[in-house]
Amino acid sequence: MRLVAQKIQNVAGSAGVSPATDNVNPLPALPHKAGEGDFPPPSHGGGLGRGKMPAKRRRSQLSRLFLRGSVVVMVSLFMTGCHTDMWVQPKMKPYQANELFPDGQSAREPIAGTIARGKYVADKSFLTGFGKDGKLVTVLPATLTKDGQKLSTKDDLKEVLNWGRERFEAMCSHCHGASGDGNGMITERGLILKRVPANYHTDRLRKMPIGHFFDAQTKGFGIMMSSAARVTPDERWAIAAYIRALQLSHNADKSKLSQDDLNKLNEEAAQ
Repeated sequence: MRLVAQKIQNVAGSAGVSPATDNVNPLPALPHKAGEGDFPPPSHGGGLGRGKMPAKRRRSQLSRLFLRGSVVVMVSLFMTGCHTDMWVQPKMKPYQANELFPDGQSAREPIAGTIARGKYVADKSFLTGFGKDGKLVTVLPATLTKDGQKLSTKDDLKEVLNWGRERFEAMCSHCHGASGDGNGMITERGLILKRVPANYHTDRLRKMPIGHFFDAQTKGFGIMMSSAARVTPDERWAIAAYIRALQLSHNADKSKLSQDDLNKLNEEAAQ
C-alpha cells in the first residue's frame, strides 16, 4: 500500500497538482515490516519491483530438485549394473546340440552309481528284485513302509495284502483284470489286438520268483511301461505279494487247508 501511495503522489506532482491546494489529502503512511506486502518477482520481467520468495516455497522447490536429482542418480546407478550378459548367458538350452560330446547332445545322463540325497538303500535287492547272486529273489522283504509305518511282511501280512490289493486295482487291473487273468477293461477295448496282457495264472508265471513281478513293474515288460515313477518300491512289493496271493487263490490245494479255512471258503461261496 505504501508503494501505491508514493506512485499516486509522484503522478500528482508531475501533473502540477498540489495535494495541499487541490484538496487532495495524501494517503497516510502505513507501518511496514520487511518481507510484508512485497510483491513477488514478475515471471516475465517488469512489474512494480522484485520481491523476495517466501521461505516455505523456496524449501518446497529445493525438496523437489533434490528428489529429482536423487531419482536421476539412482536410475544411473541401476543402468550401470545392467548388461546383456545377465540374460544372454553361455548355457545350453533344453535339447540344444553340443559338439563337445560324441553324441552331440547337451543333456547328459547321471553318472553310473549316482544316488539322490536321501534315497540310499543298503539292500540293493529291495530296489531291484535281484539278490547279490544276480538272481531274482524268492521272498518278500522283511518289512515294508506304509505312510511312515513299518509293516512286517510276516506278522502284518494281511494288512500288506490289503494294501497291495488297493494299489493293484488302481494301477494294474485295467490291463491284467481284477483277478489277474489278463482280461481287464483296456484289454476288452482293443489292447488284445496288439498283445494280450499277462495272465498270472499260467504255469510259467506261477513258478516265477516273486522278484520278477517287482522287476516287471520297475523296468516294464513287453508293451507294459514302467510304473516306477508312479508306484514306490514299497508299493511295488505289496503289489507283488498280492499277485502271489491271487495265484494261490486260483490254484490252492484244498487238502492243505485247515477245517476252519474250508468252512470260511464254503461260507463265502454260499453268499
